[in-house]
Amino acid sequence: MSEPSRKTCALVDARDGEACVRCGRSLWSARGSRHHRKPRSVAGLAERHTTANLILLCGSGTTGCHGWVHAHISEAVEHGWLIRSFGDPKQVPVDTVRYGRVYLDEQGRASTFNGGRAEEGTDIEQRRRSREFMGGEGVELVQG
Repeated sequence: MSEPSRKTCALVDARDGEACVRCGRSLWSARGSRHHRKPRSVAGLAERHTTANLILLCGSGTTGCHGWVHAHISEAVEHGWLIRSFGDPKQVPVDTVRYGRVYLDEQGRASTFNGGRAEEGTDIEQRRRSREFMGGEGVELVQG
C-alpha cells in the first residue's frame, strides 16, 4: 500500500499546526494520525494521499477524535472530516479549530469560501469552536 510522500506529510503537518483539526490538541503532547477525509478504499490513486485529502486528528482510527470521526459518520461528513465516495477533497470544505470552515488545496494551504487565505482565530474562538465540535463538552486546548 502506498503512503503519503514526506513532502505531503510536512505540508499537512504545517497547515494543521501539528494539532488535531477537530479539537486543537497538540500532537506533540498526544498521539495522532493523518486521516484520509475520503477513505483510501474509495479514493482514486491521484487523490488518495494529497494535502487536500489529509488532515491531522488526535488518536487512532478507534481512539480520540480520529475514532470519533469513524464512529459518527453523518456528523463527520457534515463537518468535512469525512467525504463521500463521489466528493472531491478540494471542493468539500472542512471545519477546523485553527481556521474555521475552509477549503484545502494541493499546495498545503487553507482558504476561505471566497478564496482568501485563511487566518488563525483567537484562543477564544478556538475554544468556542472546540466546544461546538465536541457536542458541548468543555475541551481544553493544548497550545503548541
